[in-house]
Amino acid sequence: MELAFNKNTRFLVSLFFVLTSLFSIQNARSYDPVKRLSLFKDRLKMNKLSDSKSRDFYFETGGVLNTSVLSLAKSVGELGTTLEKEKDDEVAQGVAILKFLSDNNGTEQGGGVNTDLGFPLPKFKLFRVKFSPNFEYNANYQVNIGFVNNVFYFYNHLETGLGPKLHFRYRKRYIGFLKFHSTFKTDLNIKRDAASYQSDPPNINAAGQNLHGDLALDFGIGYRRRRWNVNYFMENLKLMELVAPKNNDFAYGNKSLMALHGSYKWKHKGYSIKALAGAHQRAGHYSWGEAYYLGSELAASTLKGKLGISTKLTMDPEHWNVGLKVNGLIGQLDYLLKLPKKSSIDGVKLSSFHSLSLRLFF
Repeated sequence: MELAFNKNTRFLVSLFFVLTSLFSIQNARSYDPVKRLSLFKDRLKMNKLSDSKSRDFYFETGGVLNTSVLSLAKSVGELGTTLEKEKDDEVAQGVAILKFLSDNNGTEQGGGVNTDLGFPLPKFKLFRVKFSPNFEYNANYQVNIGFVNNVFYFYNHLETGLGPKLHFRYRKRYIGFLKFHSTFKTDLNIKRDAASYQSDPPNINAAGQNLHGDLALDFGIGYRRRRWNVNYFMENLKLMELVAPKNNDFAYGNKSLMALHGSYKWKHKGYSIKALAGAHQRAGHYSWGEAYYLGSELAASTLKGKLGISTKLTMDPEHWNVGLKVNGLIGQLDYLLKLPKKSSIDGVKLSSFHSLSLRLFF
């Protein structure tokens, strides 16, 4: 009788897993972890590119993390303990996995870190154009974890770049930059429902199998007047392939980031108020309408802007963004708080994020 009970239990649990998986996959198609990570990463990048006070650097490091990631870490630890304890009981393991997915259902976690290095090269002038070159190394890692209708999504993206960056200015009105660089990228995209999570556990050690390298171009062009400016940026325009990947499953793709940004500033002595707006898009990931922003910045400075403090408030379709920046003689400290403006999007509850970065100037 005990054997029959176990068989029936296994059958019912297995059937429940199958039905749950079919329902989950059908209802989770709208959630795209690659898009979510790409959009979030590019929003942070635009916050930096649109900062007119940002200067070239010797060293920069920073990180971003959402407020619920510690809760997820605790949940993962409890799941690991249960799976190890019940390693000989498939039913108990299945129930634990289903509880893990259910407890985190409708949530999204993410974060990232970056480290950048640079050093200046000799300045020069050619055809009335002033050039200020420098050499940069950039490394950026981002991760997105989502739970939608009891489906688990894990996606991470690692990118490094190395190359010269050439700032230019013509007649004080036309400004821009060109950056030729080698870029190496890899990512890992995992999707599991209740049944496949148990039969094929996520293996994050598979990362790096699709590592590939390209020669790419970043550039920006802008026009500025005393009170206002407009700018256009493009990043990661692929010129040629340097290293072919072993596995052709790179989910992020090679689409370029394109962005527009403008601002208008009122200034009185050491104080200023700036209105700003912009939008960006990455084809195949998200559209211009999903990545606009509006906002303002209040700043106070002295010693011709070498010392100062500013606060920025912007909004995008998902978050209110509150920034605080302190400028010193040798660097700046930048804090950003992202507060949800919507309750949910693509089936997940939006979270708050904290970002902190330190930059040391030339």
